[in-house]
Amino acid sequence: MDIKIYSAEEMAEKFEGLVVAEGEEVDTAPRMAELEKHTKAELIDLIIALENKGKRTGTTVQDIAKAMLKDKDCLAVNYETIAEACRILIPGAKTSSKSIASYVSKKREEWELPSRFMIRASK
Repeated sequence: MDIKIYSAEEMAEKFEGLVVAEGEEVDTAPRMAELEKHTKAELIDLIIALENKGKRTGTTVQDIAKAMLKDKDCLAVNYETIAEACRILIPGAKTSSKSIASYVSKKREEWELPSRFMIRASK
């Protein structure tokens, strides 16, 4: 298996098709299926959180991070690079490597994330 280490710019370019402009038509079926799993109280919390951020439509950091984490070509890309690519794709996003790691830890089974490669630079 060939392993490619992508830069944040290359990651952003590879996944730029995921970014949906406000008001653009979106296939909502997968998101609806995901939301149907929540209780009414959880849905209310999600709506309030989105309203507080001023984001009612469009692509979220979570959407982009999920796609990047599931992409088998990007299994060697570290969390900081993924976070930086998310910040490139969604200007003003305040994501970090810790938030990406949190998605992995909390959503590993739900998102069916593949195992990642850990590459360390020699000293």
